[in-house]
Amino acid sequence: EWIDCLPCPPGMKCPFGSDMKNLRELSAGPHPVASLGHMTRSADPLKAFKCRLPEHCPGGPPGTCAAYRNSDAVACGECISGAYEDGSSCKACSDGVDVVPFVIVMILCFIGLIFLALAVSRETIKQTGGMLTCTLLLGLTFTAMQTLGILDQLAFEWPEPVRTILQS
Repeated sequence: EWIDCLPCPPGMKCPFGSDMKNLRELSAGPHPVASLGHMTRSADPLKAFKCRLPEHCPGGPPGTCAAYRNSDAVACGECISGAYEDGSSCKACSDGVDVVPFVIVMILCFIGLIFLALAVSRETIKQTGGMLTCTLLLGLTFTAMQTLGILDQLAFEWPEPVRTILQS
């Protein structure tokens, strides 16, 4: 039985001898594949989606996306779980930086500064204005902590390691 050839769907390449039946078993023979900058999903291998950026979709068999891109998303439009968007590509998340030692060092520095301020101003504390100085120093410290809390609430994409510090 002779079947007429159909035109290659938009966004796809059809090598000579392509047969839609070969899509069931990709190793069976030539079949239509997505061209560069396009992707097809396994559920509908003849419907090509144009990707926002050509780097997201290298073309090829159904469900083919660039590294760490979600092949279940239309046009490879998002990163897989455990990866993050970095410009035009997705990169795997690392274990990250352990912020606990950094926070402990910051707390120890803060305590050290308080003791240094008290040691330097020991004679000032004995005077009547000394208590005022200590109160002002404590007030400034709390103001700085509140400012950091407010900065954490801003809808701003902070660079690393500031983002990690504000989240802890």
